[in-house]
Amino acid sequence: MNNSEFSATLLKLADQWRSTEVLSNGISRSLPFDDWLNAIASGQKAIELKAPTIAIDPLQRLREAGLYVVTLGGYCPVQCEATLPDGRKLYFRAIGKRWDVAIGLTSDESVSESSAAFSISSKYENEQFSAGEMPLETVADIILSAIALYQLSSGKGAIA
Repeated sequence: MNNSEFSATLLKLADQWRSTEVLSNGISRSLPFDDWLNAIASGQKAIELKAPTIAIDPLQRLREAGLYVVTLGGYCPVQCEATLPDGRKLYFRAIGKRWDVAIGLTSDESVSESSAAFSISSKYENEQFSAGEMPLETVADIILSAIALYQLSSGKGAIA
């Protein structure tokens, strides 16, 4: 094969480099890393390096969305307390198999779903303590989605 028949890509995923090649018919396949390097060294393959996607820190994502984050983290439960740009308070809690987000005028309102201006909750996974071990990236996704639903339900439009 020559370089015009396919292209090869080297990607760094997590802490490992992965090699793939795309044949001229559009089919892609993974190659063992050593085989891939040997093919490059012998001139059989062209190299194309792609930068890894760098995930934005969950706390930074929330701050960039205009939230003032007081707490974010924990383990069984995972919790977040924050203030929205409009001054309302947000409380997130994930424990057991469920997560909850509540938004209220005060911190007390946001902690109590019954008195919150807006609340949403859902099952996370089937494992007994899975929600309490939720990754912070997932927490940020849920919080930002809940805020979008809150704004739609209250007619406030998008945040920051």
